[in-house]
Amino acid sequence: MTAWELYESIRKILQDNGIESAQLEAWEITAKAAEVSRKNAAMWRSAEVTPLQRKTAGEMLIQRLRGKPVAYIIGEWSFYGYDFHVTSDVLIPRSDTECLCDAAIREAKKREHPQVLDLCCGSGCIGIVIAKEVPDAVVAGVDISEKALEIARGNAARHRLEENRYTARWGDVRRMSTIPGKYDILVCNPPYITAEEMKQLDPGVSEFEPHLALFGGEDGMDFYRILAKRYASCLNPGACILVECGWRQARDVMALFHIGGLTDIEIEKDLTGIERVVRARVPLDSSSDKEHNHG
Repeated sequence: MTAWELYESIRKILQDNGIESAQLEAWEITAKAAEVSRKNAAMWRSAEVTPLQRKTAGEMLIQRLRGKPVAYIIGEWSFYGYDFHVTSDVLIPRSDTECLCDAAIREAKKREHPQVLDLCCGSGCIGIVIAKEVPDAVVAGVDISEKALEIARGNAARHRLEENRYTARWGDVRRMSTIPGKYDILVCNPPYITAEEMKQLDPGVSEFEPHLALFGGEDGMDFYRILAKRYASCLNPGACILVECGWRQARDVMALFHIGGLTDIEIEKDLTGIERVVRARVPLDSSSDKEHNHG
């Protein structure tokens, strides 16, 4: 059996079981199990698959049919053109989030040696992409999960980012005083799923992805409230805040940031037209907002 034949058989089984992205998932499983390049399909037609590789593919397929997301099965996922190691301790990077990276990269390129803070960093994918795309950026990833931080550090090493370019450290967004330093750009994809939405999540998400990184409080807005009140503790005057939000939250996030004294507040849409990113700026004279300065 060739890698191509293996791929075709896996794709058909996934399709027959109602998996929407059967083609992509079969591709990923075949590439991992048969140890063939995802980017060189031409060689798949001649690459022979060993019995052990077929067995591995079969085991992966069983896990997928039981609901486990393919990214966790193969242990990695592509985001913004880079591959990231993932486990069920971190969210799977999603293409929705690439517009947050786009906005942060544009902002970082306007500055000299920008200091970037990636809150709720998870696998590190957002901060690492920024560091790779903006060579003079220095990025700090922060997360409350030690397991997530281990994965972020591993991904930074995988992409050859030294510690003077990328660090992953513990911090609790709910207590901003635990986050040392002052930054020029804050980027955050926080937990923003509401209590009601948590009940309706696809089982592949609710049973496998970390709830800590999903649930944003009863209305999904807990983390945005904290950022709006406490941003001054870790940002320089004139700094830029960029956050991802859920499909109906952008206007509410905008209002919170306005009340919090932020300026130049704008919304950016993702590729599907959903209002996905809210951008805001810290006033150049943020010292007048005394109530925002306690961590």
